[in-house]
Amino acid sequence: MKQISITSLPKQDYGKRVNRKHKPIQEKESNKWLTSYQKTEQSQRQLPNTLLVNISDRESDIYEYFELATRTDDAAKVLVRASHNRLVDHPEKYLWNFMDKQTISGTLTIEVPRQNKKPKRQANLAIRFAQVTIKKAKNITASNIPDSISAWAILAQEINPPHQVEAVSWLLLTTVPIHSFDETVEKVQWYTIRWQIEIFHKVLKSGCKTEKRQLQTVEKLVKCLFVDAIIAWRILLLTKLGREVPNLPCSVIFEDYEWKALNGYIHHTTELIDKEPTLQQAIRMVAKLGGFLERNGDGEPGVMTIWRGMMRLNDIAESYLIFFSPSNSLPRTYG
Repeated sequence: MKQISITSLPKQDYGKRVNRKHKPIQEKESNKWLTSYQKTEQSQRQLPNTLLVNISDRESDIYEYFELATRTDDAAKVLVRASHNRLVDHPEKYLWNFMDKQTISGTLTIEVPRQNKKPKRQANLAIRFAQVTIKKAKNITASNIPDSISAWAILAQEINPPHQVEAVSWLLLTTVPIHSFDETVEKVQWYTIRWQIEIFHKVLKSGCKTEKRQLQTVEKLVKCLFVDAIIAWRILLLTKLGREVPNLPCSVIFEDYEWKALNGYIHHTTELIDKEPTLQQAIRMVAKLGGFLERNGDGEPGVMTIWRGMMRLNDIAESYLIFFSPSNSLPRTYG
């Protein structure tokens, strides 16, 4: 018979999960959300006529985070996808139960992006909203934290999702006051922007490899991050415009020498053309440089494929300038 060896946890690790719940927020990793908010609050004080909102996913569903954002009426705001079925000061006792009892105020159609080989699709959401009083969790013992806070909750649930597709179901909590269905729709649309932010971070981390930079000082890292952020922004802009306004002339993004060099390389010709490609045509040529096969079922190229293509285009365009305009030079942008 095959023997199975079971390794127990070291004694010092026993009960860590239980003990972690009773630690002050300053000793937990989740304190990063409070630090982030405090940075936003500093900017809010410098921009009193601009509303700043921290938008985040379920990891930031922290009572102290909401409490920090409700201390003053003119503080920066937060919008969070709820993770915990919190106690509320209402007859229903729990957050989800409370929101389920609210009347549907309207419906909203959103576009769910392609994910895990599933194509993008339209989702029709039933929208509920209400002001809610959230109770402090029992494990929070700090005396300076109030027993309850007031926020606004939005429950967005998909109506009749496709077969074998997980339905969209979001419960959002925000410190931005909501008084109408239109204001609720605006907050849901804010949350969907998070998808674009995640793609931006993907280009920064996987494309520009920002996390692997081995610079000696924070000052140097910040300067490098500024450059990487511009690169990531341009890649994201290319991807988005190519899908939403594909028939624009490519010169809205590409310099004259860039698209001419790109066309010559892709079509293996030294003949210069005068007819400018559309933005979609130019982006697909760039994507081919990055490995895009352009098969019938491939859809539109993604950000990483375009990023790889832009790196190659930088060298191709530099060669084009050397041969066709020797007095010009092209600084490396995507290396």
